[in-house]
Amino acid sequence: MEPFTLSTGIVRFLSLAIEITKVLTEYIAGVESAPKDAQLLLTELAALCEVLKQLVGFLRAEDLKGKSFDRTSVLCSVIAVCQNQIEGLYKRVDKLRGSGSDRMSRALQRMKWPFEGKECNRIIETLQRCSQTFHFSLNVSNCTLLSETSSSVLSALESQQKLLQQTLAVVPQLSGEISRTLAQIGDVREVVATLADSGMLIQSIFLDIREVQLRSNDERTDRLLHWLSPLEPQKRHQEVRSKRLNDTGRWLLCKKEFQTWCNDEGNCFNHVLWCPGIPGAGKTVISSLVIDYLAAEFAEQNIGISCLYYDYRDREIQTPVNMIGGLLKQLLLAMPSIPQGTIQLFEKNQRERTMLELADAEKLLFSVSRTFDRVYICIDAVDECSNGQRKDFLNALKRSLESSVHLFLTGRTNSQGDIDRYLSPQLTIPIVADKNDVRRYIISSIEESTDPELMDEKLKGEIVSAIETTHDGMFLLPALQIRAILEQRRKSERRAMLKRLPSGLYEAYADTMTRIRLQPASWTREALSILMWTFLAERPLKIDELCHALSIKAGEAQLDPDNIPPQRSLLDCCLGLIVLDKENLTVRLVHFSFQEYLLTQQSSLFEAAHAQIASACLSYLYFEHQSNFGTVTKLEERLEKFPFLNYAACQWGHHAR
Repeated sequence: MEPFTLSTGIVRFLSLAIEITKVLTEYIAGVESAPKDAQLLLTELAALCEVLKQLVGFLRAEDLKGKSFDRTSVLCSVIAVCQNQIEGLYKRVDKLRGSGSDRMSRALQRMKWPFEGKECNRIIETLQRCSQTFHFSLNVSNCTLLSETSSSVLSALESQQKLLQQTLAVVPQLSGEISRTLAQIGDVREVVATLADSGMLIQSIFLDIREVQLRSNDERTDRLLHWLSPLEPQKRHQEVRSKRLNDTGRWLLCKKEFQTWCNDEGNCFNHVLWCPGIPGAGKTVISSLVIDYLAAEFAEQNIGISCLYYDYRDREIQTPVNMIGGLLKQLLLAMPSIPQGTIQLFEKNQRERTMLELADAEKLLFSVSRTFDRVYICIDAVDECSNGQRKDFLNALKRSLESSVHLFLTGRTNSQGDIDRYLSPQLTIPIVADKNDVRRYIISSIEESTDPELMDEKLKGEIVSAIETTHDGMFLLPALQIRAILEQRRKSERRAMLKRLPSGLYEAYADTMTRIRLQPASWTREALSILMWTFLAERPLKIDELCHALSIKAGEAQLDPDNIPPQRSLLDCCLGLIVLDKENLTVRLVHFSFQEYLLTQQSSLFEAAHAQIASACLSYLYFEHQSNFGTVTKLEERLEKFPFLNYAACQWGHHAR
């Protein structure tokens, strides 16, 4: 689990903790006989909320990029314990608001303190231990330590204690600071020991306690969320943000128009920010930056944030109803519970065996948005939505503006007409690759080069200067240019490449295709096959599906495992034109503009390609039929051995036409 994902989970129950402090404050002020335990619990909760806010900010900092936390790690376990405690507290403390039908019954309800003394003490002790552990984790080294399991952490903490005690014996002048550190380590050791002594049942609270208590609700919730939409835009977001360099796009956050859009609550005309840009300008990266900025800026507030990344490859499933449902799903996941209206509509549809209708999705989005103080919706690449579906989607979004929704949209200028017609944005910021961002990207690419001997400061300066003057407001073009330069195996060849850099995207694509053909023959064949499958496939292929597709040989009676190419280096021969989405392990073309380029070259590059693909699909189906899996009833086992089976069975007819 990535730090950002972990922080998102914390935000969800942090809002509950803040709500509990409000209820307790009102209770103590309004009930003269309120027990002392109420004040003690309030004090501990307030301290916990503060350290949770710090932890959210820390987990979203750049220092932790690349870190991961397993569910069995100490930090995940303590977060799960804390979440379980807060959710249980909320259910019981919420009764202090009073729920009777008359004033007297509400007053009596409020006066009933729902905890006995010993129970309240145990709760306070648990919250203290959580706070101590979270506070301990607020630096990179300690946080890294807590990403390990309890046994590893206990061993490391014991070693730290021994070292500090030895230091204290030698340098008594540091007794104050060392004693404080020893006390902190002791507190954390106690927490970790508790986790270990319990057989690490608490370590996976999401899989054990919480699922035992809420299994039926969770299963129903999963079905409800999938009914709303099969889309998972957060996976795409994680993929994009993982490739974003530090500080890239910060210029947009400083724009007056952005701050107006972000903070204006009164004027609904300022609730739509439209950011058009040319192909390859970095619009998707900017979108990911805006989403992260909003998530950090409003972490502890009742603010909803939802995003979508349009992708031309997914037009079949990125329908207006799925997109609106995808936005709604993200908002529901940020709420303590799913509203009854949503549940009732889901149950009605289940009984009648009907799908979610766009009109119903609109109404749900509108009503759910009103439960937040404000909602930010970020939509990337609206131009990659087909014209007919784009109009329906924008029209559906239009109604949400009647609530507290703020819309951020990016796309090419060719979608300007639809944006104006349906959303009438008063705020516009054109997206153009910033010169400093481009420079930072070039330098980063050079520094990551595996051949430092092929680079010196003078050549580095020449490369930066040359690409800076030709980037033409794009990020994608410099990315293709710097790759072409760094592929060269001599300094002289790199300087020669500087003199013939492509000046436009199509020219850069043509240049890369030429370099592909200049590779060894086997590499060229592999690259062209990968391009063909990725370009013409009816849906995005998983990396293992592609490997099996490439292994098919005409005339063979069975699958040859030795002919399946390795995944790790599979795409190297494509020279950056094909990329792997690490979040969902699908392969895709580097950019929508490359799809458009290939359309202009299709007849010469991929003659009779559909017939070739159809034949390969049928051959693969024959492989599976000939195997001993014919008697196996479990589809999962067949797909594990033959991952390309689903695509071959479902899509061969399309290619045969």
